[in-house]
Amino acid sequence: MSENSLEGLENQLELFCENIRQIGIIVSDFQPQGQAVLNQKIQTLISDLQKIDKSRKNVVGDIHIPLAVFDYIDQGRNPQLYTKDCIEKALNKNEETKGSTPSNMPLFGKSQKSPAELVKALKEALKALEALKTLERGDKKAEKAQEDVSKNLASIKNMLYGTSDTEPQTDIVVSQLAQELYNSNLLLLLIQNLNRIDFEGKKDVAQVFNNVLRRQIGTRSPTVEYICTKPEILFALMAGYEHQEIALNCGTMLRECARYEALAKIMLHSEEFFNFFQYVEVSTFDIASDAFSTFKELLTRHKILCAEFLEANYDKVFTHYQRLLNSENYVTRRQSLKLLGELLLDRHNFTVMTKYISNPDNLKLMMNMLREKSRNIQFEAFHVFKVFVANPNKPKPILEILLRNQDKLVEFLTRFHTERSEDEQFNDEKAYLIKQIKELKPITDGTTSQQQ
Repeated sequence: MSENSLEGLENQLELFCENIRQIGIIVSDFQPQGQAVLNQKIQTLISDLQKIDKSRKNVVGDIHIPLAVFDYIDQGRNPQLYTKDCIEKALNKNEETKGSTPSNMPLFGKSQKSPAELVKALKEALKALEALKTLERGDKKAEKAQEDVSKNLASIKNMLYGTSDTEPQTDIVVSQLAQELYNSNLLLLLIQNLNRIDFEGKKDVAQVFNNVLRRQIGTRSPTVEYICTKPEILFALMAGYEHQEIALNCGTMLRECARYEALAKIMLHSEEFFNFFQYVEVSTFDIASDAFSTFKELLTRHKILCAEFLEANYDKVFTHYQRLLNSENYVTRRQSLKLLGELLLDRHNFTVMTKYISNPDNLKLMMNMLREKSRNIQFEAFHVFKVFVANPNKPKPILEILLRNQDKLVEFLTRFHTERSEDEQFNDEKAYLIKQIKELKPITDGTTSQQQ
């Protein structure tokens, strides 16, 4: 192929990529597009692809062209980044498989609904389900609505993940699907009606949600950007912990959301976040544990964001946190104590740590927890207690408590968890604390405590 021909192909490829930039959600800034407009733009893309292909005098079916060329085109990127070799490979792939695909093959087969049709059908089924006052067994209308919801959910899931017999759909189809989900507000509707959907359908909702959430266009995450404009989706998921039948499904989706700093920020800075202090104490063990996993993810995943949140909301957060540490539930106490140790020892939380270890009530609580019957709680309390002792600038109230209990603490720590003889780090830390406590001196001349 001549140099001029390749330059002509590159120019047409640039036009092709420019059209990609204008298709709905692929690289747009969430400007809603009607399905008719979207279809028109897709046809323009196909037309441009055919122009490229005709430069090689090939005639390839509409469906086959995008499948071949999309292997070599990363949407939204500068077309000039693609080498002549890539263009050649794409065209050669078309030529090699020419004739294997009928030229009149539609984008979606007769038996397969388009993304727009699937989303519309699912929304209508959800609305029908939502309109029913009860979901009694044997109610034909309810069973039909649930069946329709599950069937369409399964089709959407298969479009995203594929099946044992089929591959996942192409990027352009998934992009259409995502745009339809945004335009129809279906993500929120699914979560609001999650309790009405059957068991398998609930799992499909979580899989579809998480798949669409993870979609990226270059460095952008379109669904994350969309949810930022619809925070009620996050709040509906958080409230899911109040309903036993959907709590675990909501937890799966929430932790996926928490991976994205923009979404974690919305959740942390909402009033709904403080409901987690109740969710982690519910009587159902699975739900309480799941809620705690989400709670921990929100407080630890994005270090700087979490530190800023804890500093700005210190009093409110730790007033609630103190109740968890005093909970009658053993698992709650142990998990909360372990997380507290992690938070205080994280260097990003230095300001929070300094404030926490300056409060004598917090020291008293840790000293009492060192004497708990549970050796696991004793061990976790040790990792918080050591921060108070290791502080080189102890406030006077903290120093006075340690001095009053100096001899008892040395004796207690000497006998503390002696069975952990092979845990070198623990034994080194324990020896260090004993040494520090032995060397404590009262404050003189108005100065703060320093180890002598």
